[in-house]
Amino acid sequence: MSIEVDRFRALDDTVGAACEYLQVTRPQFYDLADAWAQVGPELWGRSNPDTFYTGWTGPAGPTAIAANVLDQFSRVNVWSVLYQLFARDEHSVYLDYGCGTASVSFAFLNRCDVAVLLDVPNDSQAFVRWRVERAGLQQVAVMTPDDAPGLPDGGFSLVACIDVLEHLPDPSAAFAGLQRVLRPGGLLLLRAPWARDDEDFGEHLPEATDNWHAPGGGAAQLLAGFERLAEIAD
Repeated sequence: MSIEVDRFRALDDTVGAACEYLQVTRPQFYDLADAWAQVGPELWGRSNPDTFYTGWTGPAGPTAIAANVLDQFSRVNVWSVLYQLFARDEHSVYLDYGCGTASVSFAFLNRCDVAVLLDVPNDSQAFVRWRVERAGLQQVAVMTPDDAPGLPDGGFSLVACIDVLEHLPDPSAAFAGLQRVLRPGGLLLLRAPWARDDEDFGEHLPEATDNWHAPGGGAAQLLAGFERLAEIAD
């Protein structure tokens, strides 16, 4: 089976699960995703960086779920890297930090001895929890940032942090937490598209970029503590 066929199969499974969870048809699911272009900026305008993602509830919740499912599968490079890593059966203890709907990660959870899917509590996380329970994945825990300090030091062989740090006012502190839980010799899959003037209706925070590149910040920590094995191109 080719990597692309498996990606489309995983996408189809995820859309089907979301339709069942949201109790919508497939055309309605895609209409919800399309509505994010209006709902997202409106929600951002009524919130702040600390409450934007917790605001993915109520009327905004179904739209956020549908849009995030498609957004995650649009990152073909991330799918490709995870697909190849999990094919090697070397990364059985996995953390997805800032998982959203965990749509791509979900395709690989049955290959994990232990997996943690961590994000803020909202309707997307409720969908993840429902899907994990529905699939009987007892080795998978769904957690919030409040649970992160309790994660074991060096407990994970693979940590994915995809398009998360650019949303945090203090990404350097979050990155330090990721270093703590990654075991020596483990692998960090990191992507952070920092703020640009034309991007994401302000959702990527300029202060995150400043914090990351400050002396002793995340950029310095990354250079000091990690060997870059490959770059994920856009």
